[in-house]
Amino acid sequence: MEAIAAAEGTCNQTAKVKRAERILKTFEDPDNACGNERTAIYLSTAAIPSVANYFNEDLSFMLQVIPSGASDNDILSASKKSNGNPFIVISGDGIFDESAYPYLVIQNVVIVKCVDFLQSLAVYIASFSIFGYWYTNEVKCTIEFIQSFLLNLNPERGSKVIKRFSGNANAKVVKLSNELQTFTSPWALGIQ
Repeated sequence: MEAIAAAEGTCNQTAKVKRAERILKTFEDPDNACGNERTAIYLSTAAIPSVANYFNEDLSFMLQVIPSGASDNDILSASKKSNGNPFIVISGDGIFDESAYPYLVIQNVVIVKCVDFLQSLAVYIASFSIFGYWYTNEVKCTIEFIQSFLLNLNPERGSKVIKRFSGNANAKVVKLSNELQTFTSPWALGIQ
C-alpha cells in the first residue's frame, strides 16, 4: 500500500493508503463492488483503467487529470487530444479523488461541470448519442465495454463504433465480458 501512496506523492499519504485499501477490497469482493450503494458504485470505477489496459487503448483519449483549481484555459488545453469529441477533464488528484471536479468538454467548450467521476462517465457515454458522435477510435472498445456491460445500455440496433474501423472491436468487448462472467461464475469458482 505504501508504494501506491508514495507513487502519487502530492496528497496526504495516509489518505492515499486508505483509498488504495478500499479499492483493493473492491477487487477482492466483486459482489459488493457491483452493489448499488454509492460507495460501491464509485469504487467500481476502479475497473476502467484496467479495461483500457486490457484492450491496449490509451485512456488519455478519453480523460485527462489536471491539478485542482485549474482555469478554464487549463481545462480546454487538457482536452486537445479529443479532436472535438466528448472528453472528460478531471480537476483534482485523479479518478479516485472524491473531491475532484470532472468536466465534460465537447468541441473545445466546457459543457458540464460534474459532481464526481461517476456522473461525468454517465454524461460522457450519453453525450455520444445525444450529440451524434462516434466513439473515439483510440478508446472505442473501452467505451463500448462501459456502455454495454457496465452500464447495461444496449440498443436494439445500431452502434456508436464507425463500421470501417470496427474490425473485431465488438468481438474483443464480448470476449472480455465472457471471460469476466466465466471468472465470476459460481461454477468456475467451485461455490455451491
